[in-house]
Amino acid sequence: MLATVVYLALGLVWTGRSLLAVIADPQYYDPVTTIDWVAVWTSSLGFVLFAAAVPLLAREAHAGRMLPGIAWIVAAGALLAALANGIEDGVGIKSWGSLYVVGSLATVFGLIAAGAVLWSRQRPTHALVVMLWLAGLAMHSAGFGVLVLVGSIIAINAGRKAAAIA
Repeated sequence: MLATVVYLALGLVWTGRSLLAVIADPQYYDPVTTIDWVAVWTSSLGFVLFAAAVPLLAREAHAGRMLPGIAWIVAAGALLAALANGIEDGVGIKSWGSLYVVGSLATVFGLIAAGAVLWSRQRPTHALVVMLWLAGLAMHSAGFGVLVLVGSIIAINAGRKAAAIA
């Protein structure tokens, strides 16, 4: 149940953030309007949700001992990105931008590693989820955040099937 809520929240937040980027073109880097502020805080919330979702997916996938470690690296990177984004853009302390980059890169490269491990451990559905999450995260400003929602829906269904088998 927790995983379902986290996956759904992750998908909806990134989809909303992505649509906001396409429709309103917010200035999240120097927020002034309400839309700008929503862009800042939904980005941070989206990273927090990645920090929760990836370890949950790793637990559900049962793909060996390496995946949980990678998942926690993704979680740490996503939390750093969320915090740094909030401080850099939300509070206006621009020196946190480099920490945002570090956290974002840890998240991205961690997702790539998690996808590779899942694929090599013959968990193609879970690998697909991670790759959709990665693509949606990477291309959210072009409206592709909806891929995170698609991946999340697949993750929810995979979790239900695994629970039914157990």
